[in-house]
Amino acid sequence: MSAMSIELRKIDISHPELPYFKVLYEQSFPPEERRPWNDVVRQIEYNSRFSFYEVLKDSDTVGFITLWNLDSVFYGEHFAIDPSKRNGGLGGAAFDALLASLDRPFVCEVEHAGATPEAASRIGFYVRHGLVGLNDYDYMQPPYAPGLPSVSLLLMTDDPAGIDPADVTRMIHHHVYGC
Repeated sequence: MSAMSIELRKIDISHPELPYFKVLYEQSFPPEERRPWNDVVRQIEYNSRFSFYEVLKDSDTVGFITLWNLDSVFYGEHFAIDPSKRNGGLGGAAFDALLASLDRPFVCEVEHAGATPEAASRIGFYVRHGLVGLNDYDYMQPPYAPGLPSVSLLLMTDDPAGIDPADVTRMIHHHVYGC
């Protein structure tokens, strides 16, 4: 790893950068792929399964990662680096630090290649950092809010042999999406 100092720090709702995180969150994810911000704040405050991590480089805030503890796996819901700080290795260093801190498989959802201009690049990022796409598994993200569509996404994991995609889907749908 490079000489940069990356830290992941769990935050609470009193964190002074919360307004910055809201802007970054809303800029980084389309409405159908994010929960309303007031729900993010509610998860931070009341849900012991949910963690919101500030990504720091040399003590400067550069992004965030949200993570769910789903008993047998960790589910990464959202991960964003400030656009002005991307393409310098920060995201990779932060993601590597996250994976190194976990004691169970990691799972996340990403758009299928071709779904958005950024999708193939995003999948490539995760592959370079050890994740494998479960290409033969049909996964649908439930709507985050009424009026929003379900979204066909790709599940990716660092331990494809160690998880059952159907079980992981049930846990994500129950704990994350409430269905």
